[in-house]
Amino acid sequence: PSADPFAAVRPGAVAAGELNQEFALLARSMAFDTPLSESELRLLSGVVRRKAVTAGEVLVRQGQPAEQGAIVASGLGHMQYTTPGRSPVEFGEIRQGDIIGECAVGAGGYHGCSVVADTSCVVWTFEASAMADLQRKAPELGPKLRALLLGQQSRK
Repeated sequence: PSADPFAAVRPGAVAAGELNQEFALLARSMAFDTPLSESELRLLSGVVRRKAVTAGEVLVRQGQPAEQGAIVASGLGHMQYTTPGRSPVEFGEIRQGDIIGECAVGAGGYHGCSVVADTSCVVWTFEASAMADLQRKAPELGPKLRALLLGQQSRK
């Protein structure tokens, strides 16, 4: 496996500005307090890339810079926290619609835990820099994403 789990991402099969229908279906199913508008879906669709993940693959590694994140389209995973000299502690399920590596959505810094795929998964990856640019272009999207993340964190 590559040191960069997002290196083999397959680009979306749509032209810039077009809506990727597979991603739009996922985004519409996510637990946003206020549904995304068509223009917000198009903008978000423009910064994500589809990637197939195998069971056991580490999607986000604890301690690594939060430069990338992903939205889970299918499959299951878990979070784990590692303390030197101890076995990793598994906690929190990852499932469809969850954003992993959420620090890449806005906070920056480093990933506080690792995320491991328990089954084969499909994720839509994004770069933190692209997400920051997107939120500058569409400032109304930032609060929607943060509210989604808060709901996700309270579930875990």
